[in-house]
This record gives sequence, structure tokens and C-alpha cells, in this order.
Amino acid sequence: MLSFPNLQSRRPLVGRVEVPKMEYRGKHCTIVQGIGPESWKWTVRLDEKDVSAGEAKSWAAAKTSVVWLIDKAPAPKKVERIPPSDGVA
Repeated sequence: MLSFPNLQSRRPLVGRVEVPKMEYRGKHCTIVQGIGPESWKWTVRLDEKDVSAGEAKSWAAAKTSVVWLIDKAPAPKKVERIPPSDGVA
């Protein structure tokens, strides 16, 4: 479920509109209305460097896209660390 943590905190401004920060399964996302009545834009921050964005015709469709993307995103790969060899074979 999308949540709105601590709405009393300062939120970033986009133009003149405050964008509420939303979170789903620990991933930050935003949904804002575009210029037209059937234009909704969404973004999802999957990790430190990966951000996905898209458009939808309704807020509900944008929310569905966000939820689907987060649920289907691959889990971060765990890298197995190999200890350095001491030169003995």
C-alpha cells in the first residue's frame, strides 16, 4: 500500500505545487498530474542510481504502474566476496 510518511515535513517543490512523497515497499515514488486532465506522470526510485518514470491516463493507472514496477523489479544481486589467496596453491 502506498503511504504518505509525515505529511507535516517540508516536501520538494515542483513549480508551484508541493509533491507528496510516497513510499511502497521501501521505494520512493511520486505521482503528479500533467498538463491535461488525462495526464498523470509517475517516477519510482528503485535504488541509488536507477529511476523509472512514465505516464498514465489516470491517477489509479499511474499507481498501478508504480506498484507493478516495484513488485516486478529484480532483487538486488548479492555479490559473493572471495577472500584473496595468500599465493599458496
